[in-house]
Amino acid sequence: MKQKKNSQNDCSFVTKLTYGLGEFPGTLIVSIINFLLMNFLTDYLKIDPIWAGVITFLGIVFDAITDPWAGYLSDNSTSKWGRRRSFMLKFTVPLGISVLLLFCIPQLFTQSSEFLKVLVVLVLYLLYILLITLYKTPYGAIASDLTKDYDTRTSLAAFRTTFIVIATLASVIIPDLLGLSKITPSSGNAFFKMGLIMCILIIVFGLISGFFVKEKNVEHTKQKYSFKKYFIDSLKIKPFRQVCFNFLFTNLCITTINMALIYFLNYYVELPKLFTPIAGGVVILAMFFIPLFSKICKVKSKNFTQNLAAICMIVGLVILIFIPRLGLSYQDGLTTVETSMGASLKAFPWYAYIGVVLIAFGFGAFEMIPYSLMPDAIDFCIDKEHKDEGAYYGVVSFVFKVGKSLPSLFLGLILQICQYQEPNFDESLVNVVQTQSDLARFGIALVFIGLPILFALASILIMRKYNITREKLTSQNQELQGGTNENENNV
Repeated sequence: MKQKKNSQNDCSFVTKLTYGLGEFPGTLIVSIINFLLMNFLTDYLKIDPIWAGVITFLGIVFDAITDPWAGYLSDNSTSKWGRRRSFMLKFTVPLGISVLLLFCIPQLFTQSSEFLKVLVVLVLYLLYILLITLYKTPYGAIASDLTKDYDTRTSLAAFRTTFIVIATLASVIIPDLLGLSKITPSSGNAFFKMGLIMCILIIVFGLISGFFVKEKNVEHTKQKYSFKKYFIDSLKIKPFRQVCFNFLFTNLCITTINMALIYFLNYYVELPKLFTPIAGGVVILAMFFIPLFSKICKVKSKNFTQNLAAICMIVGLVILIFIPRLGLSYQDGLTTVETSMGASLKAFPWYAYIGVVLIAFGFGAFEMIPYSLMPDAIDFCIDKEHKDEGAYYGVVSFVFKVGKSLPSLFLGLILQICQYQEPNFDESLVNVVQTQSDLARFGIALVFIGLPILFALASILIMRKYNITREKLTSQNQELQGGTNENENNV
């Protein structure tokens, strides 16, 4: 297939498309885990929320070791398949299998002690962490090898965000079709089917991207591994540090919302049938906003676009505070709820839909803009001889997974403190949910609304003095082509 390019800096359509495809496996896994892992652990395996949070926290500690190491390996790879995509080809299949195991093997221990259940889940979770690191870190670094152009990177980020949205939508639809919007003791078979479907999708999309997205050949001087260089020193450079913390807070914001959504709808709003239309609606709206984000980025800047989105996100979340309890009746610790999606949509207040649209606007920008900012900042950090993008993307991968993992710790801790009651009723009762105390409902609102607002505000503050512009990036690339890079000291 002939691949046309508009300029020497532009990527072909095929390159952009297959690059975007590579995001699908990682986002599908992370979104499913965000939406369902806590529910799987607390409501199906009956693990205490605090222990469920501890599992993800230990995953973060493990990440601090594996992410810089993965970046080092991809920087120094000499594979004929390319130093980045060779990792995608090697680890896509094991990654898919690890997700299947994560949701299947623990089912064999449902009647075991809590210690054994926690141990089994922890081992499988760390295996998943290792494999997604070896896939996602090189995949992230490949963007810097595709183009150095400011606007082309925005286009790449738009393709990537499109598949983020598609994968997120799949992570909502697949569990719902399998009946996992309401988890019961008989949900084991549905979790197996979900794991199998995910495994197949991860392998197919990952391999297509790995075979067809081709990075440019880069000369590289092999170096010894240094945790200090590959992790600590990377964060000493201001532009990279800014975009990393921005990446952290935007991920914390959207992940906390994703993870707490099912609790918010089930136990705060008391309309569990809204999970699929609300979660799916946000994702679909976010996809339609992508061209608008690209346009604003070109007319104004990436930073301006993200700040606008953060403000919309905050306003949307504030609106949702005012939704009342919408359960039909309360008796014996159970809440009778609407069983029809249509009736649930009708009961949802009109002003709440405005909040959902604003959140969708923020969600889309938070998924797109940070990915576009990252390679720009990294260009101000690398030196011409060594091209250590992998070192920086090792840190990026770590920050990404901290942003995706910490919310489960926050959620588990707050649910435990606020005395969240796990479902404890006959699973044949399809029109009820567990009634939660006012304290538990406050805790759910704190996680779903309060924390994301703080994270969105933090992203605005972090990027307040970020000063990498289109002009500065162009000048930087010209310096790299003609001589040494002095930006580490000057920016």
